[in-house]
Amino acid sequence: GKTVLLRALIEQLRPDQFEVGWVMDPAGGRSDFLREVLYELGHEIDGGDRVSLTHRLHEAIHKTFRAGGGTVIVIDGTEGLVDEEVFDELIRLTNLQAADRQLVTLLLSGTPEGAGRLSRCKHLDQRVGLRARLGPLDAGHTVGYVSHRLRLAGATRPILTEAALALVHQLTGGIPREINHLCDLALLLGHRRRE
Repeated sequence: GKTVLLRALIEQLRPDQFEVGWVMDPAGGRSDFLREVLYELGHEIDGGDRVSLTHRLHEAIHKTFRAGGGTVIVIDGTEGLVDEEVFDELIRLTNLQAADRQLVTLLLSGTPEGAGRLSRCKHLDQRVGLRARLGPLDAGHTVGYVSHRLRLAGATRPILTEAALALVHQLTGGIPREINHLCDLALLLGHRRRE
């Protein structure tokens, strides 16, 4: 689903040029958010109030910039963002600039509910440069998706028949999370029947 797509995108970034902080299902207030971002960027967290955490994060971002790199912060699960102060912090991060260059790229991913929350925060919504919505996969893309996932898992031959893949698409409506779940169950049952 969306997490697989985000990971594929992030893997295209050169690690010597980008620091990436991946925040999964953020919850809590601003200080919790700042601690999580710092941790995901590889910094030890030893307490501190909101102001000191903000300074540490901005310092880390500027250090990466001075070394010739950029900072990417992935928020995977924007539906968990409920604290208005966290939205304020995201706006602050998008304001960090040096030499006419943004220092932070935010990748925000979530459900339509999360997108609705973001759109209600006008100052943040206005800063979104690109929007994409993942819809259900059609039958052909479902087959390609399942085949790709099986290859990643180490499969060297087809495991599901064409009829089974057609049924997977029909039963899941092409929703990647549902496809994953159904295929996991099918593989587990198939393995148990072989025992």
